[in-house]
Amino acid sequence: MDSYIALICDMVDFGLPADDTADELIACYIEEVDWLTAYPFSAPKDTPEEIITRVARGIFFENDWTMSETVSTVIFADQVEEAKTASTDDDEEPESILEDDGSADIEVDVMVDLEPGIFDD
Repeated sequence: MDSYIALICDMVDFGLPADDTADELIACYIEEVDWLTAYPFSAPKDTPEEIITRVARGIFFENDWTMSETVSTVIFADQVEEAKTASTDDDEEPESILEDDGSADIEVDVMVDLEPGIFDD
């Protein structure tokens, strides 16, 4: 099993997303800011990125988050723990598992008007 952490917050607290939003969210998680919510979860190894993204979104919705005016990303839990314990000489930062491939799932899910109706039954 792989362990992940789904991070989400309100845009009001975070501000407008930028190119390095995922890095900023990860840094905020490591710094333990109080306005960022984290949901750890596990999935079988080799689970496709799209499924991981949908699991994270399901967790968000289950916890009363909406797609409107939020910023989120998903990271590997092991990377965060390594970053927390790494020496100051180590420049490796944990990265979002989401990649910009031109689809709706970008490095940071800015949950505003992404694929209207995707979660409607």
